[in-house]
Amino acid sequence: MNVLTIWIQRWVIAVSMACFMTFLPVDRLLADSPGENLYQKTCKKCHGKLGEGKESRSEPGKFKYPPINQPGTTELSTIISRYRAMQQDKLASKMEMKMAKAVRKLSDGDIEALVQFITAEPGL
Repeated sequence: MNVLTIWIQRWVIAVSMACFMTFLPVDRLLADSPGENLYQKTCKKCHGKLGEGKESRSEPGKFKYPPINQPGTTELSTIISRYRAMQQDKLASKMEMKMAKAVRKLSDGDIEALVQFITAEPGL
């Protein structure tokens, strides 16, 4: 191969990588980000692979588990922190207690990482 061919191949690879990275948020390029791992372990089962929520089977059109890919960062962080603090609340509903149990061990840093992952792009 001559020098020009090698240069063209490297240029094509560089341009391809630049185009690929332009269309992906940085969080998605980090395979095993802390927020993604937390989402997989803590949220995915109820709120779905993309945070889209799960509809109620008994009440079509209503969510059993609401979408979480829509609230803003501050709002979502507040919601998760409120559930975490609800562990001892005797007046909490069954669903609230289920959520409180799911997030009870999350630290403030965990909540921040989780919220950054969820809000990084619509539809996770």
